[in-house]
Amino acid sequence: MGPRFCQFTVDAFLARLPPPKPPTAEQREIFKGADLSKVKLEKDIYPLLTESIDSVFKAATAKNVRVLETPSHRAHDGHGTRTDTLNDAGIYLKNEAAVTATTLDAKRRVASKIDKLAERHHIGVRSWHWLAIPIEVKHGTTPTAFEFRESPDASPEPDPATQKTQKRQKKQKQSAQASSAADASEQSTASDPSSSQGAAKTFIRSSAGGEAALAQFIEYMLNVFDNQHRVFSYALYVWDHLARLCYFDRDGAVVSEEFKWTTPDSPLHDFLWRVATMSEAELGYDETAKRVKDDDDKVKRFKAMHNDPAVHEAIRPFVEQAVSDGYPIYKVTIIPMAAPPDEGFPDDPFPPPAPTPNPSSPTLADAAPPPEPKERSFLIGKPHFSSHSLIGRCTRGYIAYDIDGDRLCFLKDYWRPYVPNRTRPEHLVYERMARCGVSGIPTLICGGDVGGTHAQETKVHRVLHHLQNARPVPRSHYRMATVEIGLPLESFENFRELALVFADAVYTHSQAWEKAKVMHRDISLGNMLINPDNRAGLLIDWDLARVECELGSGPTEPERTGTWPFRSALGFVHAFDFLVLKYHPTDRAVLRTFVTSTYEEYSTVRGIRRGGDTKLAQIGNPSPPFTVLHGNTALQNILTQLHKGCHDSYKSVNLVQMQSLYGISQPKADENESGPSPPPKAKTVISMNISRAPPPRVLPPPDYEATLPTASVSIGRVDASKQSQSSSQGKTISTTTSTTTSATPIATTPATTSSTASDPCWLKGFLSHHAHLSAVLATYYEEEELDDKYPDQFKLRKGEDAIVVAERPRTHGISSMSMSTGSDLVPNLGHTSVGTSMGFYHSSDIPRFHVPIKRPRSDDDDEDARGGDAGPQAVDPGPSAVQPARQTIVSRMKKRQC
Repeated sequence: MGPRFCQFTVDAFLARLPPPKPPTAEQREIFKGADLSKVKLEKDIYPLLTESIDSVFKAATAKNVRVLETPSHRAHDGHGTRTDTLNDAGIYLKNEAAVTATTLDAKRRVASKIDKLAERHHIGVRSWHWLAIPIEVKHGTTPTAFEFRESPDASPEPDPATQKTQKRQKKQKQSAQASSAADASEQSTASDPSSSQGAAKTFIRSSAGGEAALAQFIEYMLNVFDNQHRVFSYALYVWDHLARLCYFDRDGAVVSEEFKWTTPDSPLHDFLWRVATMSEAELGYDETAKRVKDDDDKVKRFKAMHNDPAVHEAIRPFVEQAVSDGYPIYKVTIIPMAAPPDEGFPDDPFPPPAPTPNPSSPTLADAAPPPEPKERSFLIGKPHFSSHSLIGRCTRGYIAYDIDGDRLCFLKDYWRPYVPNRTRPEHLVYERMARCGVSGIPTLICGGDVGGTHAQETKVHRVLHHLQNARPVPRSHYRMATVEIGLPLESFENFRELALVFADAVYTHSQAWEKAKVMHRDISLGNMLINPDNRAGLLIDWDLARVECELGSGPTEPERTGTWPFRSALGFVHAFDFLVLKYHPTDRAVLRTFVTSTYEEYSTVRGIRRGGDTKLAQIGNPSPPFTVLHGNTALQNILTQLHKGCHDSYKSVNLVQMQSLYGISQPKADENESGPSPPPKAKTVISMNISRAPPPRVLPPPDYEATLPTASVSIGRVDASKQSQSSSQGKTISTTTSTTTSATPIATTPATTSSTASDPCWLKGFLSHHAHLSAVLATYYEEEELDDKYPDQFKLRKGEDAIVVAERPRTHGISSMSMSTGSDLVPNLGHTSVGTSMGFYHSSDIPRFHVPIKRPRSDDDDEDARGGDAGPQAVDPGPSAVQPARQTIVSRMKKRQC
């Protein structure tokens, strides 16, 4: 993840805006400046600033926007709690719905003081749904996110506090000039002359106060993007008489140099003149998302579905949440998209077409061309799931109403990375699997880039020249709709059901590989769902999937470790362990420490995050690292078989060779900031009872049947005619039992290639193919169904943990923004936001213990500009989520300024 802030000169920033018709002399006479000489508090600046902005809008006869000072009241839009972050001023849309939502009503005008303020200072009601351009104002010694250097024509007779600030900033400027000389020479190769490279390393403050101010500003932008359908957004950051203009999209931000805004001819007034004549699309709104009035018949139908008996009772609460009062209903469209020329599958057509028996019969070339794809429309309201990220995939999931099909469905909206011949739209993977007969996946309705292929694409990546080859990839706005609305995996009723759902997911994983040659590559809790109709498992989120021919070239990124086909199998085991720890009492004395070290431990080497050694050490023991309590022998037996199998498979792993091929080399002495490295020592091999013998050149056939259960269970639960009933409670356990006495081997990955023959990570036995893992999980079908799901142990045992004071992130070089890591939980069907890490944060500074249910994705999980793909560690959930929310946002934004 590289720097994501870039500073432009003011002229360069304005030059990239839509060119307006310049104001006449008479119109410019209406522009007002501001006199800040009497300002004592931050709140004193708002009326002066809003009056100045309004003067430009009046001169331009602005029809789409208006400025509001919003210090006291919130709109009834779902953001009414005291802990919500809300800004005190902004430029709002001026359409009928926005004016109604942001205008003070009679009830709020009871006090005469409010009436007077409203008339004089453009007082309104706060609302993230209608805020077009956020405005942040700071005063005096209050810490700011960006550096502001005093200009010679500063406001006269500043107060003592301002004089103190001027002295502080003068020292900072002198220090910055000395430290940035080398930086300027290094960055002089940037091809964009508009970048202000000389002060690149200094325009974002790195103090503790600066971090907090930056986090607050980023949180404002997060709220704008989370609550609206935006392609990009402008923002205004003011410190006393100085200001900066900002532009944000899903790849980063451009910030202008500071300028004085208090004169009528300032760059701010030029910017506002352009804003006054902009359309909603030019302001950054997604013009394909159209607001629909509540009296529309389709909207009424959508809202009525939360009481519709035809809708599954488990889904109705999701619908009720989606159509909550205060959330606008939008109609969005998806144009079904064929594979772009540079984003198809390398092995297309797959499966190969059958040979034509009669040479004279019509061929595909003779057939009529396919009809043009038909645009489909959907209604959506409040997001069912949001990644709460500002850059990256920025995924949102919606409970949607399919207008054409008159049914509920799930709509996934995100910004997919685009790298020619390395990435592809996710729906193409679903189409391929459907053609090949893969079951246990959502049923695709349609998918495509919003507005057409790459129609809405990020722009900031184009100007981050300082990153050179590490520049972030462009991203295209993308939507996909599927029929099924799944339930979160954590809504399982008991561990018997959980094991069978896992067995379904393993079976789907196997089918995808065997039938479609597709490898999922992102096994995690959030990517397995429960189908409410039959309680069967669904495996979702195939956007990181690769086909077999793309895996044979070996690792292309340092963080990719292990053999592709079988790394995911271990992910299933770790995911199952995690849920046992969370929902069943165990003998672990200090649960927090154990879970944190197992699932969150990582180190950073050469800027690459690498998982810890705890999981590997646990595999070195044939027994599970914990024991379940209360005599649950069936569950304990499953855990024992899983860990014994993993242990036996890892005996063939040659750790020394694995480190040599896939490991990250330690920095050399001259690269280490802390000084020379100590003299080299003999390489120490971890003692884990794992054989270091060279692996076999050819993967042998499954030889692990002796450890498998005597009965093999087929885990496909799609055919309703094969479903059997549980005798204990009459539940539908849609699992079929085979009559064979041993597991039928599922064909393994071809082992004849040179890459696999020499791979020290090639596994034998239990993890060599899906049949062994699925057979262990499916044995739970024969067990009695118990009420063995306990309350959340992480919350229940929180009081046992020692008080942990969250460390403030290091201040050096903080300059970036919240991105798709830590909380960017990739979309999942029916997965509510409470399951995300952000859902566990509170406004207080009391540390919260929570392990994200999905491995967080960073930008390194996307394709990079050099053509490498990211190999996600399926069981490495990333850094601890115990920091307060605001500090956590900043910690994800380190070292991304240009």
